[in-house]
Amino acid sequence: MNYSTNLKTTTHLDKRMNVRGISKSMIEFAVSYGELHSDKLILNKKLVRRMVETINVQAIRLKRLRKKFGQFSVVRLIDKALNKLREQKGIALKVLAKGGVVVVVANNTLITTYNLDSYKKY
Repeated sequence: MNYSTNLKTTTHLDKRMNVRGISKSMIEFAVSYGELHSDKLILNKKLVRRMVETINVQAIRLKRLRKKFGQFSVVRLIDKALNKLREQKGIALKVLAKGGVVVVVANNTLITTYNLDSYKKY
């Protein structure tokens, strides 16, 4: 989900992202996979670990398919899917290193963001 097409951002969000070292890709990841608690999208360590495990399983399956169909043109599609999984895993590991990410949303606008470990445990 590309938040820039569906949700507006504030200058406050941009400033907080820069100060706290949270990238746009991390925000998109939190918007896509985070749990909604009142006005917050929370992506905690538990969710991220689960995502990484799921990504690893999917990658193993795709690698098996790639090996099985190595001589066919479908390999390009498999490689594309593997690259997408690698990107997602990289983002997930960055979020995990931060201890989780919280994005505050109101009226289809992303208000602010912060590291989960910096404020409160859920």
